[in-house]
Amino acid sequence: MQKKISKKLPQVKKLSCGAQAIIDRVDSVDSLTCGIWVATGSRQDPDDRAGLAHFYEHMLFKGTNARNAYQIAADIEACGGMINAYTSREQTAFYARMPSEHLERGLDILCDIVCNAKFPQEELVMEQNVVTQEIAQSFDQPDDHVFDAFQAQVYPRQLIGRPILGYSSSIADTCRDDLEKHRAKHYYGENMVVSFSGNGDFDKGLDFVERTLANLPKKQTSHSNNSVENTTYDNNKDQTPRFACSLSVEERDIEQCHSIIGFPAFSRHHDDYYAAQILCAVLGQGMASTLFQEIREKRGLAYSISSFYQAWQDAGMLAIYTASDRTKMQELQEALKQCLQSSVDELQNQDIERAKAQLSSSLVMGLESPPRRAAHWASQLLAYGKIIDPHETREKINSTEKKKLLEIAAQIFKGSSAITVLGPLAKETLSEITAFGQAH
Repeated sequence: MQKKISKKLPQVKKLSCGAQAIIDRVDSVDSLTCGIWVATGSRQDPDDRAGLAHFYEHMLFKGTNARNAYQIAADIEACGGMINAYTSREQTAFYARMPSEHLERGLDILCDIVCNAKFPQEELVMEQNVVTQEIAQSFDQPDDHVFDAFQAQVYPRQLIGRPILGYSSSIADTCRDDLEKHRAKHYYGENMVVSFSGNGDFDKGLDFVERTLANLPKKQTSHSNNSVENTTYDNNKDQTPRFACSLSVEERDIEQCHSIIGFPAFSRHHDDYYAAQILCAVLGQGMASTLFQEIREKRGLAYSISSFYQAWQDAGMLAIYTASDRTKMQELQEALKQCLQSSVDELQNQDIERAKAQLSSSLVMGLESPPRRAAHWASQLLAYGKIIDPHETREKINSTEKKKLLEIAAQIFKGSSAITVLGPLAKETLSEITAFGQAH
């Protein structure tokens, strides 16, 4: 009989370096995931070094005193494990997954790159070329680039509005000294969470990271090498995001128009955060959603349509993505208007219950995977300073009433908005697109 995944909340322990360690035992698996999450992302990049956090993430895999770039990959794969990383706007994560018996090898590699990366010049130049290609690849994919274009449009001249990858120019200007400054400013114990999830010898794992991370500074330090002075680095201030009402068209010689319509919403700390997520799910998450049924199934105005919700520490947005023929754009915009209006006027109980079930099941099923568990707990600890019981989250979702959803729908959809369109739509046809809310 297969064992059930434990529903107990993980333990949290403080390491001597100031980092918090999460121990999440899952007896039903024979592997262990361990990662280091750092409370820094693209929002903290210096004014003239957009993309630095993401570039730094890449450079940690390029060699230490003990291993070169090839050995980092080969050593973890030799035991059947894997190592990876990602950068978001508010966090950077490095994680490894390995069979339980190879716990110490996986931890050794993970801690080695986070603590001992050397940033060799030849690898730095090589990786600048790689990331520049990554930026170009994103630009060449309209269904990818439109999200960066929208983010920049609604948060103009703001740190949160810049692409996580940065710009080719800012990556080309990045030097080793920038990386050292980034490490000194952000990679210290009290800014980190170490997250374990799976099955293994946790006492041995905790002892290993305690010893290995002991030399990390507990608090933020200053980089001592001032050979390359970057005056914008220390003066870089991340302010509360200000959503800009706007309408933008980026003309591209492609077949489809990719568009995003967005509205300012709530941060992850707002009382209405979960209600806004339910409303988003009602609108365009799943094949039974209002937008999918009305826009695609009944009217055939778009092949791709979905809604998404993004939330940060101090802001949030609800947005709708579509991909459709340019000749359908005006009709599509009008149909979207009608759907959003009906979401206020004709919100159905069955749609609310479906959306609640989707959100609840997404949380439950996500917690059946140790890698996702490790990320979930770590992100919570960094964002909220505590582990939140999934039952508490599900209770907040399920207890949300229709009255509340109607209130926030009216608040969101009758307020500010912004539209980004990327595709074969000439600027002369802008008048054909009627902006939502107060956007003009």
